Amino acid sequence: MDGLDDWFEYALDLPPAERATAIATLRAQDPALAGRLEAMLAECVSNPDFACQAAVQAGASEPPRVLGVTLTVPDVAAAARWYADLLRCPIDQPTPQSAMLRLPHLALHFVQGEASAPRLLVQHPDVVRMGAATRLPGTARELAIVDPWGNALTLRSD
Repeated sequence: MDGLDDWFEYALDLPPAERATAIATLRAQDPALAGRLEAMLAECVSNPDFACQAAVQAGASEPPRVLGVTLTVPDVAAAARWYADLLRCPIDQPTPQSAMLRLPHLALHFVQGEASAPRLLVQHPDVVRMGAATRLPGTARELAIVDPWGNALTLRSD
């Protein structure tokens, strides 16, 4: 993590016991930063108007599932038409740079660029515990990772 903001976002998502462990780890690396983090967290916790609790793990007992796939293609319109014909579904939100097909349980996104491996968007109940996830509106969090073979995945929890 790069700085205080990253550590703060990460610590907010942790249960209290894990938060204490993370602060102890940071204190060993950078005592000054750990002190500033503890002060921010103390202010947050004492402010009743600020939601400073770990995100509720909705559906934590459900297995992860693929929500979407992004394909990078040189010609978005041609790829979207080909897949729309193959999958018998309409093209949603087409632009010269991107388009989407909405299947019953999956969104298929196309973006313009040099062809590369697909990127997956996966619903996963443990995103908060896996690292410094990006906050989305509401309680959702996303974490971008790369698998051991170089494929990009985005893990999302609600």
